[in-house]
Amino acid sequence: MLYGAARAAVYESVNRYWDECLREGHGSLQARRDMGLARIHAHRTAREVAQLMFDTVGAPAVYEGMPLGSLLRDAIVINEHLGFNDGVVERLGGVMLGDSPEGAFI
Repeated sequence: MLYGAARAAVYESVNRYWDECLREGHGSLQARRDMGLARIHAHRTAREVAQLMFDTVGAPAVYEGMPLGSLLRDAIVINEHLGFNDGVVERLGGVMLGDSPEGAFI
């Protein structure tokens, strides 16, 4: 359910942005912001789902033959290093409060 909801939010925000681009020649700031927030939420949800799977498997998840350990580590690293960290969320939140847009996610 977590994965499906996050995935749906990404697709909905991308479709809304694309529709605006086709209709008006560009996407609105709100659509661009929502698309960025949906992507961040999806990546954080992926990390959460990987952690839930790891916890469900329990102790065997740490062994080398099990892929869950590396999947969880990858999800953690992606969230910290690829623009899905709290600094990006703060910039998007600032746009919601009227700050000027900055960065690639806007």
